[in-house]
Order: sequence, then C-alpha cells, then structure tokens
Amino acid sequence: MVVSMPDTPLDRLHSIARDAWADPVESALAAAQAILEILEGGWSGPEAAGVSELRRRRADSPLILAVTEAVLDREPDVGRAALMGILDQLNNRTWADEIGLRVAHRATLGVVSLGETTLAVLEAARSLGETAATLFTDRRAIARGLTYLGLVVEVAPPEEAEVVLLPVAAILGSRMWTTARVADVALRTSLLEGEVVIVAHPLTSLSPRNRADYRPAPTLIDVRI
Repeated sequence: MVVSMPDTPLDRLHSIARDAWADPVESALAAAQAILEILEGGWSGPEAAGVSELRRRRADSPLILAVTEAVLDREPDVGRAALMGILDQLNNRTWADEIGLRVAHRATLGVVSLGETTLAVLEAARSLGETAATLFTDRRAIARGLTYLGLVVEVAPPEEAEVVLLPVAAILGSRMWTTARVADVALRTSLLEGEVVIVAHPLTSLSPRNRADYRPAPTLIDVRI
C-alpha cells in the first residue's frame, strides 16, 4: 500500500520553488496562501528557511519576490497584514480591465504574445469594452491562439496596428525587462509613431529590495520603453 505524504504548507513552498513553468500569478497565489497557513501555525526555523529558499530559487519572478518580501524581517502579525494586501492585488483584475477599456475603441491592436496578462487585457476589451478591433500578429501560432476571442485576427506586423500591447516581466521606473523580440517590436512601433501600451501585473513593479534580488530569466533583456 502506498502511503501519501502530508501536503503541508512547507511542502507546497518547496513545490513552487521547483516549478518555474507554472503561471506566475497562480504560483504567487499558492505561495501567499501557503505562507499565510504557516503564519497561522507558528513561524519557526524550517518555515523561515522555506520562504528564503523560495525567494532564492524563484528570484526570476517579481510576483514571488513581492509575496516573500511581505513577510521578511517582520513580526507575524505585521507580515500577515502585508501578505493579505498582496493577496488582494493578486486576486484583483482591475488593472487588466482598465487597460482593456483603454484600448477597446481602437480599430486595430498589435499582439505579440499569448501570455496570461495579454489575454486578460484582450478579454477585458472584448467583454467590458465590446471591442471589434482586428488583431495584428506576426506569428501564426499566436493567431491561432487568439481565435477563441471571436475577433478578426490577421497575420500582419503588430507594429502596424494603432496600438501595440507589449508584455513586460518586470518594471523599475522607466526600465523594463522583456524579450528581445518584444523590444524590437516596441522600437519599430515608435519609428512608425504608433502607440505602445505596456501590459504587466502591478506587482511586477520592483521595490528596491526586490530589484537587488531579482534575477531575470536568460531570455529577458533590460530596456527602456
């Protein structure tokens, strides 16, 4: 008979630390909920080490950095309150709704990614803004992935659209971390005097402490857009 091991909050933190391919928001939510359970049960050496390990191993994720920063060097009650605030932000899609409504009236939208943040904005533009925009993308795989939105999708240079949605992984003032391809699209859009709209979860904005610890994925470059 196989005996299953208990699923403790610390076990879940270890699992999140190993899974770099999971959805960033879902990972951050799971981490925040596990840490809240740890705080309820008592903060001790192994738990503090587990949080530090998660932060070290997932230093590529601004959202995980935001979650772990909330409880670093803080008393449990203070950390719990800060973590609840982070959870509220992770569960709040208002930022995507606002961007979606902002671009909903445009005739064409340039799309360079099928990432969760881009899709959240496009879904908001469709459902809340009732957009009828044509989507421009230069990748057929992305075009196929966008068909569920029920909008017209054309395989065309995204920079030729009225507005280009540019996903970024992390933000620090005017500095942003994104892929070289997205940065190239941003440059071509500016040369065509088009509008660029940055698409990023609010928690990707790095605090000074998180900037010091942030280790971007090898596929990302540091640019100013």
